[in-house]
Amino acid sequence: MDLFSLEAEKAILGALLTADVMQAVESEIEATDFSEKRNQDIYSVCKELFTEGNPIDPVMVKARLQERGEFLNAGGMGYLITMADNTPEVDRVSHYAKIVKRFSGFRQIQGWLEQQAALIHSSTANESMDEIFSRLHTTLDAIKPDTEDTALLMWLDSFAQFVLEQDKRKEELQLIAEGKMTDRATLPWRNLKYFGLDYIRPEMFMVVAADSSVGKTTFLENIAEHNAERGLNVVFFHLELSHQTMMDRRAVRWSGEKMEVVDSGVMTPAMEDANRKLQTWKGGVHYVHCPNWSIRRIVNYARMLRRKGKCDLVIIDYLQKINLFYRRGWTEENALADVGEVIKNSAEQLGMPYILGSQMNRASRQEKRRTMNGVRGSGQISEKSNVGITLDRDILDENFVTPEGIVAAVEGERSPVTSVRIDKNTMGKTGDTKLWMTGARFKFSDVDVVSLDEWMNADSEV
Repeated sequence: MDLFSLEAEKAILGALLTADVMQAVESEIEATDFSEKRNQDIYSVCKELFTEGNPIDPVMVKARLQERGEFLNAGGMGYLITMADNTPEVDRVSHYAKIVKRFSGFRQIQGWLEQQAALIHSSTANESMDEIFSRLHTTLDAIKPDTEDTALLMWLDSFAQFVLEQDKRKEELQLIAEGKMTDRATLPWRNLKYFGLDYIRPEMFMVVAADSSVGKTTFLENIAEHNAERGLNVVFFHLELSHQTMMDRRAVRWSGEKMEVVDSGVMTPAMEDANRKLQTWKGGVHYVHCPNWSIRRIVNYARMLRRKGKCDLVIIDYLQKINLFYRRGWTEENALADVGEVIKNSAEQLGMPYILGSQMNRASRQEKRRTMNGVRGSGQISEKSNVGITLDRDILDENFVTPEGIVAAVEGERSPVTSVRIDKNTMGKTGDTKLWMTGARFKFSDVDVVSLDEWMNADSEV
């Protein structure tokens, strides 16, 4: 099978030489999408003339090709006139452009496969299978075209759509309030509802940032399990912790046993009861241990699970462990901004929320109030997110004693009182609130839990 269509290429060039149609194809194809060098050169000249505001016709194209010294190699005047005289219907030029673009994609994939085959033959002795697959995923993601079928919303159409969306939104909020709608992700803490976070919108991109050991992963686990219990399929991409660690933390959280008991290998009655309870949930948390994965590999995996009906919410823990992709000339800031852009696009295209964990930078430790400006490595991530939440727990300079007189944390440890700042919220309020952190149980609870016993055993409700 030929991976080109000379007929479609000539039809485009002929249309450009005889009619004002460049605007219909300039965003669809590039010169490199043409299979023949002479067609590439002619299209490049046509686009250049259009950009300059000059007319496009055989005479103008000939003159510009001669200036470049490419006229004879491009087929001469005979080739230009032949294409102009045999032009199909010019109103189909956009259709021809799609044909050319499709074949260009085929050739690009073929070249990529040949290149990767050569690399595999030359490097199999030095690379593990995981390393080879990671490289294949990263480079394939880089050549994958970005497509969006619903990019355009016409002005007049937008008003009717807004009215429909308002009716739909009102109905959804009522169903959520009544507990009858379980396919919308929510947050487990009542304190956060004040900020308009009654539910996580389908296209939302949320960032949760904190220092190491504050409880970022626990916060994300709590969100995941809360939504799984409500019936959603949550995919939890953990780039650092192992599958076993995730299961152990879950066992502690839901059985009430200490980590030492879990580590002993004993299956206690409390752990058996917890397992039975968790298996009755209509949804679940599906763990993907993905060290060194690129963000495109992560979102492609999420997209595959979405197609299978196994993904309603994506949680990624965490940004600084993602394998960054660098285009030529990119800095780390560009690569991190790319992570945010890929996540944002995937959330909007799939209609599925993403929550990304991130560490704070060292400079933020000097600030009295943690903000999204302290997201480690890039302010670009916070700019692309819809919601930004920061967590902070002070290092105690004295023992933390509950109203009952019980020492809940000692000097030098982090306080169980967690400062939660909604620092960015495109759909509601920003501000500060508090949550309780029970470190031994990997659990956050609302601050209206007043006694230590209630606090240590509390299950937050929506």
